[in-house]
Amino acid sequence: MIAEKVEGYGLAAQAPQSIPAELRALYRVHGGQEDVNMALSGFFGWDRLLLLDEIVKYYTMVSSTCVDSDLTGPRVDGEPPYWNYRLLPFTIWNYSDYLCIHSETGEVWRQCAYGGSGERWPSIEAALREVMEGVRIEARERPSWRSYLPSSACDVQEWSEVSGYLPTCLWYMLKARISADAFEILKAALSLAPDLKERYSAEQPWREHVGFEGDWWDVSQGNQGAWIAGSDDSAYRKAKYENGYLYFKAWQHLT
Repeated sequence: MIAEKVEGYGLAAQAPQSIPAELRALYRVHGGQEDVNMALSGFFGWDRLLLLDEIVKYYTMVSSTCVDSDLTGPRVDGEPPYWNYRLLPFTIWNYSDYLCIHSETGEVWRQCAYGGSGERWPSIEAALREVMEGVRIEARERPSWRSYLPSSACDVQEWSEVSGYLPTCLWYMLKARISADAFEILKAALSLAPDLKERYSAEQPWREHVGFEGDWWDVSQGNQGAWIAGSDDSAYRKAKYENGYLYFKAWQHLT
């Protein structure tokens, strides 16, 4: 089937002659996804399940530059081979990262079209079980900073989102009416220091996180008066106090 569809691309001799049974079983249950909100609603965590025609499309695209039958073959122009003819992509994330099934062994590989192989699982079932376990862990253990608020806090608004093949990253926002004294106590408890990093206004360091749909995040975008622990390049916690309200943002890895 795959070989017939890619014959015009000169790939028929290398292409798998059929789709592995486990992949066929998966598509009997679910026929694939149209474009989804990246990293938030894919069938395999952050990965979108490809439509059937897209399996051929992406196999053709990446295999047309394949240089060897495995990932340990000879280098081309000083670079190692980065694709395996036996890999059938069935999910995609960020336009170049795939989950693939090995047509002979049935293993699932995390593979990047531009070089690099990541995690591997013995089967699609094993990969799905890991996703499900990650979702259960995230549901139980999603962090919250609400406990740092004083008992007198009111008008509390809280939002969080996670992403990752497993839920590996957390974005968090909190707004609450507290006193200026309570804000000072919170800064000490969270080890916040003045955020002195210069930023261009276009960066909008205080804008809402992607995926936020509320209307209560009305903090100013300037960095004046901001306090931070960590950095924008890694996990961070940062806070501002405006008009009697605490505005708090966090980003961190969950694993």
